[in-house]
Amino acid sequence: MKSNLGPKGTIKMLVGGAGQVKLTKDGSVLLSEMQIQHPTATMIARSANAQDDIVGDGTTIMYSSSVSCSNNRREYFTQVYTRVQ
Repeated sequence: MKSNLGPKGTIKMLVGGAGQVKLTKDGSVLLSEMQIQHPTATMIARSANAQDDIVGDGTTIMYSSSVSCSNNRREYFTQVYTRVQ
């Protein structure tokens, strides 16, 4: 998804089960067409699609920032927990 950001972002090719081909750079289309299995990834994709429904833009940055926060959660919560005690 990060490779979609900005004017130099790359176009992705999605191939469906029956051989349908879609070329897109839109994060909302990518997230809605992918078959996501992981529950957390599904939640992140739904929040990014809600961003697109409400605001009309920002799907890719919403997804990228959510994934970044998820990747750094353990270190962050460890630091916060030790400060509180």
